[in-house]
Amino acid sequence: CERCGQSFSWRESLELHLREHRAPERAHPCPECGRVFPHPRYLWLHRRKHSGQRPFPCARCGRAF
Repeated sequence: CERCGQSFSWRESLELHLREHRAPERAHPCPECGRVFPHPRYLWLHRRKHSGQRPFPCARCGRAF
């Protein structure tokens, strides 16, 4: 991406990424750190980092992710 420097293996992935740069009115900022996401689901996933929530335990080792 010429705008932010992120690299992609597939042209389709780059095209989807470029849409994120073109749609700032649909941006969803994180209230904790200010990072902006193009979709509320991405924000929801990101916010788990701040809360420490890890809802997916591994059946084999017990670690949560």
